[in-house]
Amino acid sequence: MSRSFRTQKRSRLADRRLKRDVYGNVRLPRIIERRPLQGDSHPLDKPMVRGILKRLPIEYLYGLRRVELRAREEEVGCPYAWYIPDERAIILFSLPMEWELGFGVDLIDMRDIFHAEVSELDGRWFIRWPDPELRAMWFYAAVFGHELGHHHRNQYRFRNKAASRVEEEDLADIHGWRLWRRLVQDFHARRRRQ
Repeated sequence: MSRSFRTQKRSRLADRRLKRDVYGNVRLPRIIERRPLQGDSHPLDKPMVRGILKRLPIEYLYGLRRVELRAREEEVGCPYAWYIPDERAIILFSLPMEWELGFGVDLIDMRDIFHAEVSELDGRWFIRWPDPELRAMWFYAAVFGHELGHHHRNQYRFRNKAASRVEEEDLADIHGWRLWRRLVQDFHARRRRQ
């Protein structure tokens, strides 16, 4: 069978279609940083997001137009972030260093992998981050990577099988953890070379 648009590797398709600057570097999506809510901060600030985007596999960049850092509008975690398919944009919301646990959070990951301090008081759970860098690592793996997974699924939807909403969320989680694992492997490889 001959090669066609639908049978090309995603990385090859992205490499061919991504816009580049005069030096041949891939043009990153626009990054907009708005002021966080008072008492909050952005777990990943604009320079961190730019650094992450530079290290992403290009198939995750293809089609992504904008990453926007915004102040949260409601309670923490409603939502942490979202992907807007029509705009091909990822919106990341600000967070405080401490909050009462909402829904949709895996306590084991927060506590055991990213060292968040998790406590219970009168049946309510509280999260406290001892270090902003730990919060940033969790946010990248569990939130930003998840939204990048949604973008990836949406961008290459002609190749993906239909999935239920639960399956879509699980697949986005898988993408997020793959990107996290890749970042950690790159970090260890750079340390070994030094």
